[in-house]
Amino acid sequence: MAISSVLDVAVGLAFIYALLSVLCSGLNEWVAQMLGRRGRFLREGLRNLLGDRWFYLRLVNHPLISAYRRDAAGRAQKPSYLPSEAVAQALFDVLVVKASQLDPENKPARDSEPLDFKQVRDAAAKCREEGYAIGTALLPLLDQADKDIAAASKAVAAWYDSAMERVTGWYKRNARNSLFLIGAVMAVVLNVDSIEITRTLMRSDSLREAVVKDALAASATGKIGGVQIMKDGVIVTPSPDDIKALVAAGEQLEAKGLPIGFSCLAPAFDAKPGSDAAGIRALVKECAKAAKDTSGGAMILKVIGWLITALALTLGAPFWFQLLNRLVDLRGAGAKPLSASGKDGKGGKEDGAVTA
Repeated sequence: MAISSVLDVAVGLAFIYALLSVLCSGLNEWVAQMLGRRGRFLREGLRNLLGDRWFYLRLVNHPLISAYRRDAAGRAQKPSYLPSEAVAQALFDVLVVKASQLDPENKPARDSEPLDFKQVRDAAAKCREEGYAIGTALLPLLDQADKDIAAASKAVAAWYDSAMERVTGWYKRNARNSLFLIGAVMAVVLNVDSIEITRTLMRSDSLREAVVKDALAASATGKIGGVQIMKDGVIVTPSPDDIKALVAAGEQLEAKGLPIGFSCLAPAFDAKPGSDAAGIRALVKECAKAAKDTSGGAMILKVIGWLITALALTLGAPFWFQLLNRLVDLRGAGAKPLSASGKDGKGGKEDGAVTA
């Protein structure tokens, strides 16, 4: 097989994985919103950061923080994001309140005046003296602020941002696990067998050319099936309508000969037998016969193909779009010729640079 054909197969696979990855990401984001996954990770991160349930409850119910809750169907939803400046200001208030409880005789007279540096520093020292981890964590940050409450607030905000970066890492690892599960279900339900797809692309010149044509269009425009998938190097989260359009794009690939889906289910879409018992029994019987006729070795190979697809989808849509762009540039033998304006065809990047 010619090197150019092998490269076309790679382009086709990258395009197919990019399409499926966008679908997986959209489904994963929908599940995350339904389960409030981002808010759950934020709350867990705050608990670990503050080290005490009392501080956590006081902080999340502080007016500066509770304002970020969203009301949905008559109930408040936990926020999935909190600005660091608001957290720092609220935490200073909570520190002073706790210190006043620990030492009522030295309760500061606050009234409506804003907190000053000495109040916050004394409160942190009192909390550390009583064994609270938050006092131990904040006191060095306050001592580096040179008695400037604004500088102290910025230092605590940066400390909070650093902690939230770790929480983001936890969320991404969890999202990858979810992507694998969703990708595995998609691979099995849609019968997206990477091994069979590769074989078919290698054998069929017409299918390979058709898939490469779609891949080149996606690389040039950032669109698949008319849906804007990538813009300015960033993946655009698809809406429910976009997902329908992407599914339709997948059906078009199937119509061109891409081996996805189960042939035994074709009557369900062609004849549309409905939900009558006889039609369902006929489909089940046909699929059972097809599975029985498949040898053990072929079934093992198919399961491996499904597993490869699921693992590929965990890499995410950004990875596959970047790889697709690189393969397209490589297929075009390097840099594209500059136009009269001195720019190439990819967003004004010169010298054939790949759009990330």
